[in-house]
Formats: sequence, structure tokens, C-alpha cells
Amino acid sequence: YALYLENLLSTSRILGFFLCSTSSSVDKDTEEDKVSSLINTELLKEINSLGNLIEQMAKKPDSLNSNGNVLVDAVLGLVGEDYLSSINEVSIRVSEFKERLDCLGFVDSVELVCVLRSLEECKERLSTLSQRKKVMIESVWGSINEVKDQIGNSKAYKEDEGRLLMMGRRNKVSESARFGERVVMKHSGNPVKFSSGRFLSFNDVSFPACASME
Repeated sequence: YALYLENLLSTSRILGFFLCSTSSSVDKDTEEDKVSSLINTELLKEINSLGNLIEQMAKKPDSLNSNGNVLVDAVLGLVGEDYLSSINEVSIRVSEFKERLDCLGFVDSVELVCVLRSLEECKERLSTLSQRKKVMIESVWGSINEVKDQIGNSKAYKEDEGRLLMMGRRNKVSESARFGERVVMKHSGNPVKFSSGRFLSFNDVSFPACASME
């Protein structure tokens, strides 16, 4: 729980407010206005931080293993409340990204897809965290999946992803060619012979003789 609190405070610093205090519709409207004014990099930073926090929530112990411990049950209750606030903040930012899909660059798109995939991996573990607002929560998960698929299926994303993979292959081939064609410079002095076949290419390498220390 201490590690979770550390993540909660870190996320709250990035968002600019203490996360679990966001409950009223007025706060939500204000937050939507603020989010719409953020540049893409700032928006990515916020949703990435929220994703990290939710991943930490997903690591909670099973409530069935609390063995009736009042303190553990109370902590899980607090985390459940924070989950509702966090998923609401994720919803606001996912909706904003949905409006910006046409102007997202490839790098930003990749980062966003990674965050959304990480969130989806937590879904099952989080299903028992809160029994409230299930319809709203399912709606948010639906939006996350929708935006992730829209980015992944977009023509620009596929073209850039394919281009990036081709560049990676070319770099590997180029590096292999440079290694194979590397010229070994010869220096004056007696050559050092290697008996192992792995070092045959070094048999003609000469090392300069060192001056005597005496």
C-alpha cells in the first residue's frame, strides 16, 4: 500500500490536484476544459501516469485473502474509491485523444497504444475492485479499446509501422555488412597468432612492440 500511495502522490503531482478529490460534475467540467488545452506530450504524460497508477491498483491482494482483517478491507475500500476517480480521469483523456487522432504523430500514437494496451491488461484484475458505477466503467473500457483499434487500424499508423520495421531490418543488414568489410589496420611489430578458428580473421593483426620498462 505504501508503494501504491507513492504512485498516487506522483500521479496527483502530474495532474495538478489530489486525485481522489475529483467527484463533482463541476470539477469534471473544469478538468475537461483543462485537458483540451494541453499539448499532446503533456496529455500523454498524464494518461501514462494514470495508467501506471491503475497498474499498481491491479496488483492488489485478493480480498478473499484478507482473512477478515479490518485494516486490509479498509485499504481496499480506499483503493476502490481511487479507482473510480482514476478511471474517470482516464475517460476524459481518452475522449480528448479520440478528438485528436487525425493530428497525432506516429511516435505519439505508438506511446498511446502502449498505454491503452497496458490498461486493458489490468481490466480483469480490476473487475472486483469496485461494485459501483459498473456501466460507466464498462463504457470507459469500451472507449479505450475503440481508440486503440482506431489507431492500430489507421492507414498512416500501418504505413509508418511498416516503414519503421523496414528501417530496422536495413540497419541490421548495414551493420552486418560494415562488420564484415571492416579493414584491420596493421601496425609494426610481431604478429600475434591465435590457434582458435574463431579468431582466424585476427591472425594477420600486428601489435606494436612496447618499449622495455627497464
